[in-house]
Amino acid sequence: MPITKSLERLLRVFEIQEETRKRDLGEAQARLAKMGEALTTAGEKVHRSRKLLASALQLNELHNRVAVQVEIESGELLKAFLQKNVGEMSIIVEQARRGYLDKRVERQQVETLVETAERLAAAEEVRKAQLSLDDWFLNHPRNDQREDVSIDSEEQPRRTDRINTHEIKACEL
Repeated sequence: MPITKSLERLLRVFEIQEETRKRDLGEAQARLAKMGEALTTAGEKVHRSRKLLASALQLNELHNRVAVQVEIESGELLKAFLQKNVGEMSIIVEQARRGYLDKRVERQQVETLVETAERLAAAEEVRKAQLSLDDWFLNHPRNDQREDVSIDSEEQPRRTDRINTHEIKACEL
């Protein structure tokens, strides 16, 4: 049993580590999703700014044209920055996913060891119980010479501790 207790403690440690890795993976995926949304928003901002630039050019508005060009440049810089960060975050998410899956496999392996140890311990308990019963029957002599008799309707005594072959054949049918 001490081996099983040690394995159970080890299993609990692996479960905690797996939960931690799963939480880290979830957080990394959430950050990646937020960065993706920010990248989409930056792209939309650049697209709107370009439309505003086109209308400013048609209306020949110099001040609006300069402001929109600055907005386009800042949006492009933001997009470039976010694209780089999204790429790096994707790598972090993939590493977190791999770490989580590796830890899950390790936990499952330890879980299998615990289950096997428990089955072996249960089988050993059954074996010990059987040995105890066998020893008890060996140490308590039976009276094989007893004459258990019953009386049939024909008033003939018969031994009840002998096997009747006719009864066995009838049971087999």
